[in-house]
Amino acid sequence: MKIEIELLASILEVKPPDLEKLINLFDDPSFHPYIARIRKKQHGKGMRFLHIPNFTPLKITQRCINNFIARYQDVPNEVFGFSGGTLQDAISFHLKSQYFLSMDLKNAFRSVRENAVQKAFWKLSEIQIMPGKDKLTQEMLKLLVLLTTYRGTLPQGTPSSPRIFDLVFSPVDKEISDFSESQSVCYTRYTDNLLFSSNSCMKRYTSEIVNIIQRGGFTPHKIKIHNPNPKCFTKILGFNVKDGRPHNTKANKKKLRKKIHHLEWLLQNKSLATDIKGAWSRLQGFTSTMVYEESLEGTRRKVRQMQKEL
Repeated sequence: MKIEIELLASILEVKPPDLEKLINLFDDPSFHPYIARIRKKQHGKGMRFLHIPNFTPLKITQRCINNFIARYQDVPNEVFGFSGGTLQDAISFHLKSQYFLSMDLKNAFRSVRENAVQKAFWKLSEIQIMPGKDKLTQEMLKLLVLLTTYRGTLPQGTPSSPRIFDLVFSPVDKEISDFSESQSVCYTRYTDNLLFSSNSCMKRYTSEIVNIIQRGGFTPHKIKIHNPNPKCFTKILGFNVKDGRPHNTKANKKKLRKKIHHLEWLLQNKSLATDIKGAWSRLQGFTSTMVYEESLEGTRRKVRQMQKEL
């Protein structure tokens, strides 16, 4: 095992003694690697159940695993979010279409089991063009599973889980993409949100798309078919789409101003640096999901001014 740990440490670019010490901790019943958190979803209703690494060396190692995946991962052109690309990028492929189908994946991360994670790492090692030193043995694969899963599934809230999800879902992406191309349907995925469009009604394709996802071990959720209505917007993934252009919803504009007001209040009251940093990070994340509109230029100037005060 010591040899495998040293080889894995070399691949992940971490110190072998640190990695060995971390791995040995998992044998200690008193070691609690994660802390549970419940947070509101950034868009829409509902809550997110997160498991945040409760041990700094574990978080650092997971970041190194994330970097390792990024070095060799072949991200499909239709995939955005976890492994790069924005929500606007995902939507841009659909703006000229008339009919839409959207859905997300129920409990996307928790649907990923240990065996699927191990298989994904093995495929990354065997299929991708990797230097000889980066080949993963069975023992090394088991160690990667140990370091990236929790209670048998992929935890949401760790640095490595998003890219691992993309690795695991990659075969499903490929099958969906091949089917969509054969039917002249456009397909993109942003994180766990799947979007399809065409110039003919999407209802006829829905059952086969759902079957592909279910065969991959995932559960489609919030399936919506959007037919064209020239008198109003079509709401797609948090945007209003009309005349081939995405527009921010009134609800999201209101949320943006609320987040700015909250950060202003924190700055004016000289709140804790951690609270200000957290509010600023959430504001940046939210603004990155919005499209530019002239009506928001004043709001954007205020954001830039606040950045100078941080």
